[in-house]
Amino acid sequence: MADDGVASLSAFLSTTTDFAPAVCGRAQKRRLYPTPKEELDYLRAKHRDLSQRLATLQAQRHMVTEDGSWKTRARDMTIGAQMAVCENERLKAMLQDQMHLVNSLKRALSKRPKLAQFQALVTDTLWRQAILGTTQRHEDLERLMQLQYEKLGSTWIREGLADAMDNGAALKTAQVGSALGEETMELCFARGAVVSLPFRVLANLLWDQTTTDGVDFEILHSFTSDLVYLRAVQSLPDPEMPALEVRLVGRRWSEPDRTVFAWRTVVEDKLIPHDANHVVEKRVSWMTISRRTDEECYIAVHSKVSTPIFPDALRSKQPTVGTLTELMLKLHHDNTTKYTGLVGQAIRAKMAERGTADGRRVSTTTGSPAVVREDLATFAAGCFWSVQLNFQRVPGVLESHVGYINGTEANPTYVKVCTGETGHAEAVQIKFDPSVISYDALLDKFWSIHDPTTINQQKNDVGTQYRSGIYYHSETQKALAIASKSKAQPNFQRPIVTEIAPAQIFFVAEEYHQRYLEKGGQCARKGSTDTIRCYG
Repeated sequence: MADDGVASLSAFLSTTTDFAPAVCGRAQKRRLYPTPKEELDYLRAKHRDLSQRLATLQAQRHMVTEDGSWKTRARDMTIGAQMAVCENERLKAMLQDQMHLVNSLKRALSKRPKLAQFQALVTDTLWRQAILGTTQRHEDLERLMQLQYEKLGSTWIREGLADAMDNGAALKTAQVGSALGEETMELCFARGAVVSLPFRVLANLLWDQTTTDGVDFEILHSFTSDLVYLRAVQSLPDPEMPALEVRLVGRRWSEPDRTVFAWRTVVEDKLIPHDANHVVEKRVSWMTISRRTDEECYIAVHSKVSTPIFPDALRSKQPTVGTLTELMLKLHHDNTTKYTGLVGQAIRAKMAERGTADGRRVSTTTGSPAVVREDLATFAAGCFWSVQLNFQRVPGVLESHVGYINGTEANPTYVKVCTGETGHAEAVQIKFDPSVISYDALLDKFWSIHDPTTINQQKNDVGTQYRSGIYYHSETQKALAIASKSKAQPNFQRPIVTEIAPAQIFFVAEEYHQRYLEKGGQCARKGSTDTIRCYG
């Protein structure tokens, strides 16, 4: 088609003057430029040449495309082989590292591991055994007590407390046996009774009395208002045996219609170790106080006390026959007496608030006017602030006042007494119910809260007003005081210098001294063996 077009154009141009051939016979001149026809011939030749070259290039392109696919595949295979070599080297290095790790673990496992090794694994198992580590103590105790809380339902069913609670029936059981799979004794007891108090009132009373410094325990750590860690040291019935150390964790759960308490002893503490010369108590307890009516509740208690743990240093010491039995029975008796006294005190206080029309107290059993037994006790044990705080929290103590006793001047003031010129002692006079707590028990408390071997001094407090003294109100109290002093003497390395004298006129101190620490005054131990905590 292109050649035909060019031919037609050439035929047309040949008829024109400019493109026609030169006339022969006419003188010809030398041409400077080619004619259009010659240009067309050149264009034809050029077209043919370019067409051939195009065909050749197209053929070459097709061949290059086919060859390129093989080359690409070969190149990809080469790259893949190189990557495989690199991956193989990486895997070899990883395998060598793993072999080194295996060998290191093998060497480590062949040795006796220390507690610091594999800390996470060890910590995760220690708390289940009631062993406290040096870290995560709050979390571990929460998990330990939550585990105990989850056992409450099955324990209440097994001990018959669930049925007794539903029926409002009294329950009282106690049994001694051996622990499963262990050569140890266990004392288990359960109690259940209806109490004529709102369940919140009774629950708060029992929790406050049990978790307060200076009552029975020293608070080692108060993690929250519902989780406390306590410590106490008690003597064993066998005088040849070391003291019993109690590390008790208490947890409270407040629910809409009941309050749950759980107690568990810590058998080992890595951060605050037990005394190596003490045996360690092992105990687990539950208590529920459930609502029955607005003015009545049901209290249920179950406790399991096991044979104390003897540290390695005391393995050679064996208690005499009957010591462990007497110890466990004593713990049972003390706990029963304590909680019975607290409940009785709470009921009397509640009834006293209600009273009768003529202001007389009412018997909680008959509804008739009742006479509450009262007696007096007066003690001097250093600064009277902390002494009062110690005694006012003891179940059975009805009221207390601080003041000055056995001096030579009437109506002394605090400033005058502090000069030492009046001869008075700072003292606390206690009104107590002997049906709840005995005078002898108050004497035991007296010896425990101060150092009776220092003359006119309790720690930093120096002066005659800080002397140790028991001021009796009857010959019976005198005899009990003398006997108690003799019984307490072996507990001290130096002689007891406490004066035992008849109580003379007791002058009540200024009002701002009354219940001073409780109101937010100076917080100090003032020579007391019980930690004093300010509640201001």
